[in-house]
Amino acid sequence: MTARLHALGRLVVVAVAVALMPAWVPLRVLIVLPVLVLVAGWSATVLVLGPRRNHDDPLRVLLPVLLGVLSLFLAVIMLLTLRVGLGPVAVPVATGTVAMVLLLATPWRGVKAGVRGYPLMGLASYRSRIRPALTVAAAVLVLGAAVTGAAAMQPQAVEQYTQLSIDDTEPHRGLPLTARSGGRVALHWTLRSHGYPLTDPAPAVQLSIGDLPATWLNMGANPPTASPVGAGSTSTQVGETGFAAPARPGLYRVQISVAPTGTPDTGPWLATIVLQVVS
Repeated sequence: MTARLHALGRLVVVAVAVALMPAWVPLRVLIVLPVLVLVAGWSATVLVLGPRRNHDDPLRVLLPVLLGVLSLFLAVIMLLTLRVGLGPVAVPVATGTVAMVLLLATPWRGVKAGVRGYPLMGLASYRSRIRPALTVAAAVLVLGAAVTGAAAMQPQAVEQYTQLSIDDTEPHRGLPLTARSGGRVALHWTLRSHGYPLTDPAPAVQLSIGDLPATWLNMGANPPTASPVGAGSTSTQVGETGFAAPARPGLYRVQISVAPTGTPDTGPWLATIVLQVVS
């Protein structure tokens, strides 16, 4: 039994080491994780049923699988409690931690059952009784450090995107923007960045009326500024685009695009309004 415990302990350490390496993700999921789950299930079965006496007991075959899956759930709950992302590194490392703790706890079950082959607690001396506790504590500390390292290795996903909105009252309410035929129209817009700061003081602006580009197009934009705390965005840029309304009265579809440089996501960003031209 001692040789088996040592072999399984080495197997857990090797599996956790492989999980911490930049290994192929299917290797971690299809090989490393099932090995750790089975070791945890075997250890939990020994803790529940005691050392094996009847080799024909079917419960000895089914219970390790069930308890191994429960150990995996326990590892996931541990990661969620620590607010660690569930990834191909963190889950195997946490499962290995659970498996090692269960494995190192099996000698107590052997002594309680009065079975030989568990020499870690077989002696009555103080040293022989304190050594397993120190071993468990050291294993928990080492594998806890491994979980912390795995959490540090997880990439922190920062969502980066940009939003363009029209600030004029009528489009903001879902109503057409009204202008006289041939007159000047001013369209006010706001560009908001999330997860990164805007840096372009003069982004490129294009505007089309129907399927044709707008004429007499001019644009002014304020430099980007940091958004106030609690605004939900990182930076904000306000601009105004002027263009000439069509000469013929009617309803027109107007689309504006703003394309600043130096953004991590691909632009341009579009907004569409309805322009009502009256005579």
